[in-house]
Amino acid sequence: MLKLFGDRLWPRRGQPAHSLSYANRRRLDIARALAAGPEVLLLDEPTAGMNPTESHELADLLLEVRDRFPQMAILMVEHKLDIVRKLARRTVVMAQGAVIVDDTPERAFAHSEVAAAYLGKGGSLSSRPVVKGHLDHAPAAKMPGPADSPAIELRDVDVHYGAVQALFGLSLKVGRGEAVAVLGGNASGKSTTIKTVLRLARPSRGEILLHGRPMEAKTTADVIAQGIASIPEGRRMFAELSVRDNILMGAYARRQVPKAELDGDIEKAVAEFPWLGKRLGQLAGTLSGGEQQMVAMARAWLRKPQILCIDEPSMGLSPMMVDRVYEILARWKSQGLTILMVEQSANKALELVDRAYVLRNGALSMEGSADSLRRNPAVRDAYLGGAAAPDHPPQGAPVPCPGN
Repeated sequence: MLKLFGDRLWPRRGQPAHSLSYANRRRLDIARALAAGPEVLLLDEPTAGMNPTESHELADLLLEVRDRFPQMAILMVEHKLDIVRKLARRTVVMAQGAVIVDDTPERAFAHSEVAAAYLGKGGSLSSRPVVKGHLDHAPAAKMPGPADSPAIELRDVDVHYGAVQALFGLSLKVGRGEAVAVLGGNASGKSTTIKTVLRLARPSRGEILLHGRPMEAKTTADVIAQGIASIPEGRRMFAELSVRDNILMGAYARRQVPKAELDGDIEKAVAEFPWLGKRLGQLAGTLSGGEQQMVAMARAWLRKPQILCIDEPSMGLSPMMVDRVYEILARWKSQGLTILMVEQSANKALELVDRAYVLRNGALSMEGSADSLRRNPAVRDAYLGGAAAPDHPPQGAPVPCPGN
């Protein structure tokens, strides 16, 4: 079964599963399900977190699986329309729990109600005006440190997961009020970079500076206390807590403020996302992925941060929901919020950010302004849907690099 996935899984067969990249963990999930010999294979966002090249590689594999097991039915939830067109014979489109259309992919996506409910606005984010709303960037305190110093800086950082090295001498800067993206394929070290800033991963070498000074924080809680908010990969809801309590968790570092002020913040979140009004008492684990992303953004906003670290904001979301997320991020950026973003959707990220760093197998491959990287053929080919970047680490680096 592992050999079915070629060099993505077979060479890593003796490796701990937790050390695989996100995309390879998804492949492992599918291999494990197939090993049971099912009559029906259920796939929930199988290509989430994959770039276009990786998504189509998995789609080709699923076509092979379909041909190899013709008696097995496949039921898939997927937001990437090109993948749906490639794989599905029938498409059921739903909104608010109701079926809009049940037809072939081409006819379904041409339906006017589907376009209105699902497909988003299209066009470039930079060509659209900043959308006003109720959750405005308003930091609880001014960013400390010298005014000309970066908000975040990594200097020659190595990170290991046990014996496996994930980052190799990485250096990057995020200026005050700047939006910076970290891009790259799976297992490139993107998420490890943001985890290192948040003290979720510890550097084995190098230095991290926050507000122009060596980071003294020992724990993630210490980092959050210094004016940083985090929107993690996969939203990370407290599933057994209510939506209201999940949002209030963002204000833990502000827990000394009056309750009336926090209640006012919740009211602003409801004004931004009106559907929240009837869901505040609902368990967060029962929300859809898009709804959870809105809760995660409201939770981060309640921190009133100086810096936002956000990991894969578009993962598993419909085009319309991705538009909504980036509208809010564009608003916060225009109001001066410093943003460090990890994103698999390079096209979308480069519409928002000022600069970006491209990683490959844990090492810096290239860096530059968003405009220059968007025009760079190497970035376009490797990360925007062309040929895949070679899946080999820098000379002398061990294989594989976990942590995405």
